[in-house]
Order: sequence, then structure tokens, then C-alpha cells
Amino acid sequence: MLTELFAPVVDENGRRAFSAKNSRGKLKDWEVRSRVIGLLNDAVVNSTAVRAFLQEPSTQLQPAERIAVTTYLQEREREIGRLRRGAGRPWRPVAGVTFARRLARTIAAR
Repeated sequence: MLTELFAPVVDENGRRAFSAKNSRGKLKDWEVRSRVIGLLNDAVVNSTAVRAFLQEPSTQLQPAERIAVTTYLQEREREIGRLRRGAGRPWRPVAGVTFARRLARTIAAR
């Protein structure tokens, strides 16, 4: 799963999988993808919190405030779509239900 993310940098034994000659490009690609996935995580967490805030029964907002918060949420959701497209192939395995279930089982087993 996440090994695909690190595949350009590390082989299956955890050793560097590239030569010094071509390492700069592969490392840069890995850094960019890692950053995109980090930004994607931030956007998902942020939009989840804002959505929960809007759905909370005790949230009392003026109409203009509700519009502003809803607009902000819509912008974050567009950003999530853009970042998912930018993350590409490494993101797909960790975005699915199978990964979520496996992660939950792993956490519950501890």
C-alpha cells in the first residue's frame, strides 16, 4: 500500500533503489508527492471538522456567517479533489475502504 509511495526511493529491502546519477529527479518526485499527500490529509481533516461544526445542532450562525462557512467548506472540498488528482497513484490504495478497515483492525489489535 504505502510502499508504492516510497518505491521510487527505497527498494523492498529498505535500501536506496536509485543511483546518484538519477537520484535527484526521483527524490524530488517523492518529495512532491509526499507534500501533496500531507496537504490532502490536512484538507480532509479540515473539511471534516467544518462539516461537523455546521451539522452540530448547537451551532447558531447568522445567515451571512453560515454562507461564509459553507463557501469555505466548498472550497476545501474542491481542493481535496484537486489534491487527489495531484497525488495520483500512491493515494488510491490508502483512500479506499479496504485500507481503512485494515488500519482500524490494526489499531484495535493494539
